[in-house]
Amino acid sequence: MNMKVFGVIMIIILSSALSLSAEVKNGKKISDSESEIGPVPIRISEKQKFTIDGRDYEMGEVFQYLIENNENISQVLYDAAKADSDYNKFQTRYSPILAADGKFKNSDYPDDAITDFSGTAKKERSSTLAVSKGFSTGTTVSAGIQHLFSETIDMDSAYGDVKYHQTAFFIKLEQELLKNVLGYQERRQEAMLKNKETIIQELALYNVSALTLDAIVSAWQFGIAASAYSNAGLKLKEANKVRSIVKANVDIGLNEALYLNYWNSLVASNEMNLAQKEYTLKEMEREFLFKFNLKDVDNIKNGVAMLSNTLTEIDVEKAINTAYLNRADYLVADLALKNAEMAREVYKNDALPSVKAGLSVSTLGQRDYLNDSYNDASAGKNTNYEATISVTYPLFNHDQETNERDASMAVQQARLELSRVKKQVRNDVLNSVDAIQTSYTVYSKARSTRIEAGIYYTRLIRNLRKGRFSAADVKDALDGLIDSRQGELQALIQYNATLLRFDVAQNILFQKHGINMAELIKKKKEINSL
Repeated sequence: MNMKVFGVIMIIILSSALSLSAEVKNGKKISDSESEIGPVPIRISEKQKFTIDGRDYEMGEVFQYLIENNENISQVLYDAAKADSDYNKFQTRYSPILAADGKFKNSDYPDDAITDFSGTAKKERSSTLAVSKGFSTGTTVSAGIQHLFSETIDMDSAYGDVKYHQTAFFIKLEQELLKNVLGYQERRQEAMLKNKETIIQELALYNVSALTLDAIVSAWQFGIAASAYSNAGLKLKEANKVRSIVKANVDIGLNEALYLNYWNSLVASNEMNLAQKEYTLKEMEREFLFKFNLKDVDNIKNGVAMLSNTLTEIDVEKAINTAYLNRADYLVADLALKNAEMAREVYKNDALPSVKAGLSVSTLGQRDYLNDSYNDASAGKNTNYEATISVTYPLFNHDQETNERDASMAVQQARLELSRVKKQVRNDVLNSVDAIQTSYTVYSKARSTRIEAGIYYTRLIRNLRKGRFSAADVKDALDGLIDSRQGELQALIQYNATLLRFDVAQNILFQKHGINMAELIKKKKEINSL
């Protein structure tokens, strides 16, 4: 759906005929045919949608457009895409680390009686290349090669090698045996960060659904403003018509001249009201353009907003269970409890001593030539083994004791929060169901009110020409008619808004319309990948 097409969507509420069935009151049908002024034009559909240039656009397509073009929504989606940042950073500890170093050393010795043993100078060049990697089991492995070249000046060869190459291969293994045995703590930290990623993502997506609903409602509000402007124009037109009738009655003596003054003031008041409604319309238009990221609104007459006036049966318990499965706040509270429990386990485990065992194996080759020393080391000559074990245990560890105590209380808080949110979710769903039923009742009554007001006003105007009613009666009837027309539209839009809010209360707004938010987040990551 392109930008221009979307520009026609919402103001559109005033552009097509409404087919409403007759209602029955006190055994007698009442219909719009008895009223010269009908309802605000709008199309009724079983499902909410928009028709533009003869093509129907489902709400899912509208949501897709908003997700891709609304700037606020795009920002929130970036937050969702960044949700895995801390988890990815944590994985760095398991990345291989390459280390290399080199050193050159030159030493001069005094010329004395031991020169034959030490020489007058010594030159050394050393280098090391090693790689190390940590694992989630709490294990660290490192391996590498070392090389040393040494040359001693003026030393008697009878006392040692004057010049030689020394090559060594080594491998070292280190393992935590108690506090972090088999990566006990690291696995929990990793799980907590994964839960944190889900928490950030779920909250962001819930915010996206709220922003999407806000944009749709603001578009409907734009339609209400357009209707209010149209009704203000209609009211001014009717006021001018009534003033003409009153003037004709004054001319033939059916009314006093003061009634004409009264309707002159009403016409002026309605002109003022029309100007105010025009300002509100422009204000709501700018709000609509902003939220739909449009520059202007074109081809208004080519689009029709289609709203639902059908009350469907709702399975309340099913809706509540669906909310428990999908609501971000409930999922967040549940994950927060799991994280609190894992944090408590980690702090409790900190009370244990740290016991680390190490094992290293190396081979050494020392020859006059580099290749020979390398071959000796590769062949496993001069093999060395070393095993170590270390134990550390802080006495009077108040830091650990406090952390464990606070973590235990955090678990209790998280349980209380989960219980509170569960009740809140249930209340939100029940409130949404009640809102649907109430708003539908209001809409039905608003429609009946508008029909009755239209019939009353039409019959009153016919009798006004005969001088049977006062100008005040006509004014009240006109106000009631125009207000009821606007009230009917507002009630219908409110009903449709409650339908969407019911989906938001269950957090199924996108799921219901087949929008894959995970795929959209993935695209955000791919577009902005380094």
